[in-house]
This record gives sequence, structure tokens and C-alpha cells, in this order.
Amino acid sequence: MSILNRIDDRYAVEHSIDRQLIPRFEPKNGNECARLLLLLERPGPGSVGTPQTGGSGVISQFNEDVTARMLRAQLELADIAPADLCITNIVPHVRSARARVSDEQVNQAEIEMGFTRLLEVVDAIAPLQNIVLFGNKAKLVKNRLRDARPWIELHDAFHTSAQASGGGRNPESSKNSMWEHNVHLMKTIRPKHWGQI
Repeated sequence: MSILNRIDDRYAVEHSIDRQLIPRFEPKNGNECARLLLLLERPGPGSVGTPQTGGSGVISQFNEDVTARMLRAQLELADIAPADLCITNIVPHVRSARARVSDEQVNQAEIEMGFTRLLEVVDAIAPLQNIVLFGNKAKLVKNRLRDARPWIELHDAFHTSAQASGGGRNPESSKNSMWEHNVHLMKTIRPKHWGQI
């Protein structure tokens, strides 16, 4: 079992959360070996549960919900390889497998719980150089994260939900300013910090 998943095992026990409500890390990604961490807000509908219940059980750009498809397309355009990537949420769990994830507003208490756990995740990723914060809730911890881990470069991005990206269910139609900002941001991070590979 990966170090990052063990962090979430402890998080579930400490906060009396059903472990199935916390998606695991995508095994195809670099995770502990990543150079880029994407910080989102809360798990999406495609990541919670099991294939039998309509979810993958992992937080992943390879899920089939709209947010994951948008993110996957942006990463491909920016030429970010899975091996260089880790994805997580500032609030790593949902409150109920039966609730619609979109109805669950992230609250300050959950952000406080998630921030302590986020620092553990960051510390477990030895090569980490950059964190991209997607969405307003993730950005709420930016200043505290900069103070706590000043050697990590932090970058703001727009949320990859269909509503935020303005592209409905077709990523190819989302060529608006928010979409272009995210792709440009990740394109500039890679050669600036990782070299031309």
C-alpha cells in the first residue's frame, strides 16, 4: 500500500469517516514520486464508491465524470505525464455515498481537517516542486500553505468542472479564457522547473 493511501487510512480513523468515502490515489500517477500536485476541492461523483456503485474509488484524471475529462484534456495539451503527477483534494472525503457530491458545500471545519492532512501528503512527495490550486476552496489555504512549505511554488487555476470551464460535456468545445489559462499555466510550469525532457 502506498504512503499516501496510508495517510488517508489514518485520516479516516482519526475523523471517524468511512474509508470508502475517501477515494484512493490513482495508481497510474507518480504520487510519491510526483513533481506536480494538483489540489482540487472535494471528490467528484466519478471517484467515490466502486464500479458497482458508479464510481472508480480513485481520485483520477482517468475517471469518466465531466470534471475528470476536462482535467485529462488539459493535462494532455500541457504535456504533463501521469508519472509527474499527483492529484488530491483539500477536503478528501464526501459526507455520504448517497448524497449528490455537487450538493455538498465544503465548510471551514472540513478545510481545517483537510489542511493538516494536506501537509502530510506534501511531505510524503519527495520530488514535489509545484502545486496547482484548482477552484476557490482550494485557494483558501494558499497563504497558509506558502507559510508552512515556502519551498513549494503555488499556482492558481480555474476549477475544471463543466460549469467553470463553460464547455458542457465536450472538452474540445471549452476553448475559453479559463481553459486556456489552465493549459498555459501547466505548459509553463513544466519546462521552467523540469527542463526540456
